[in-house]
Amino acid sequence: MAALSKASDIIVRAAAPGEGRAVASLWRELWDAHEAWGGYPGSHDERIYAQLAGRLEEDARVRAGQPVLGRHVHLIATWRGEVAGQVEGWFERHGVESAWSRVVGLVVQPGVEFDHHQVVDYVRSKATALSRSIESVPGVVFEAHSTDYQAPQALQALVQDHFAILKVGPGLTFALREVFWALSDIAAQLGLAPPVSVKATLLEEMQRNPRYWKSYYTDPGQQGFDLQFSLSDRSRYYWSTPVVEQACYQLFERLASRGIPLTLISQYLPVQYAAIRAGRLKNDPRELVLHGVEQVLRQYDGACRPAGPAERAVIDRGIE
Repeated sequence: MAALSKASDIIVRAAAPGEGRAVASLWRELWDAHEAWGGYPGSHDERIYAQLAGRLEEDARVRAGQPVLGRHVHLIATWRGEVAGQVEGWFERHGVESAWSRVVGLVVQPGVEFDHHQVVDYVRSKATALSRSIESVPGVVFEAHSTDYQAPQALQALVQDHFAILKVGPGLTFALREVFWALSDIAAQLGLAPPVSVKATLLEEMQRNPRYWKSYYTDPGQQGFDLQFSLSDRSRYYWSTPVVEQACYQLFERLASRGIPLTLISQYLPVQYAAIRAGRLKNDPRELVLHGVEQVLRQYDGACRPAGPAERAVIDRGIE
């Protein structure tokens, strides 16, 4: 979406014949962005976008200026005569106005990004025009794409700048993997490692079914590293497979039956060690994993709901 200086410059209407190629280019930008941050792959075949433009042209001709066709709606937004955004979907009711009344956020890219190994931090001065453009639109905020791995102060700044919905995904599962890897190492130190570890099980499952990472980790020399440590965290698609779930439960059972020495928690999970010593966390393998993920969630909670010490204590898990 373009950075808009005045809400009055925005016109929302049905697409017109002759605008198919411009709308198709918006889809291409979206798909390229998804591919860059590790989502579904886009297409680099020009014929795909030519066919899409042709379909959109025909759709605009049939609609003849009507955004709603049956239960399907297709709207575009123009800014100073340029096609700047579009929305397409199905509505049970035909009233576009009633649908708009339920819109609470617009998805935008305020300059935050990450790839397999690096994070692009939020620089609020570069998003000033975009941030201010929503101020005159009542009841609507921006949703910031790809906020994973942003520093807490950057998340706070995003919310203050009207990017009040913060999208996060790989950042959470990356934290999940970190704790499971640490617990696997702890089990090995204690002689409790199962015949096939969680690490080995997950990586074997990824190799068995490379569907979710093959088109992302294309460098053979880097592939072994990226399967485990890439910020795009394609391993997140494999935690729910039965064989990986079973390996996780088995690890929990072995560690819980023996108990984890605090010295090993201090060595491998220092943040969780501090929480245990402070009485905020139980020394239990499952609780350690949840706590690792919650460290990330608390950063988002703190940005979206700034709280004093008393309120913040309420969201802490563990010992009351």
